[in-house]
Amino acid sequence: MKETIDRTIRVRSAYATDIEDLRRWKNAHREGFFFKEDITPEMQDRWYREYLLRDDDHMLVVSVEWVNVGCLGFRLRDGVVDVYNVILGDARYGEKGIMTFALSVLLEEAGRLYPGKPVTALVLKDNPAVQWYLRRGFLVEKDNEDHYRMLWREK
Repeated sequence: MKETIDRTIRVRSAYATDIEDLRRWKNAHREGFFFKEDITPEMQDRWYREYLLRDDDHMLVVSVEWVNVGCLGFRLRDGVVDVYNVILGDARYGEKGIMTFALSVLLEEAGRLYPGKPVTALVLKDNPAVQWYLRRGFLVEKDNEDHYRMLWREK
């Protein structure tokens, strides 16, 4: 992925040096995700090794002034772009538009790599991020028992 920088916000592909941040953030926010178990360093290492083999899986790291503050991923699954693991890892950077900017970078990159493919996100119903997605152009496409399948509609 081409690195994108806006003022002090940087969005780039994840590297091996980022995996401990990713693990820590996911564990701290696991109540908002389908996988609820504590991720061990060994599990994270295995995930990263397998991730590197998947051409259609992209994990992005968001940093501000060179400090990692969050992540978000997208992957091509069953003909659609699936947005996943959107995590603001450092609450001090909330409400500043940083993750919104990162999502716009993700959507641009997904459109470049997978033109014409729908962009979706599976979001647990009790996750406060549902409102965040709705405000950013996603709509509830399908109401499942415990989660929504949300579809991004280009503005």
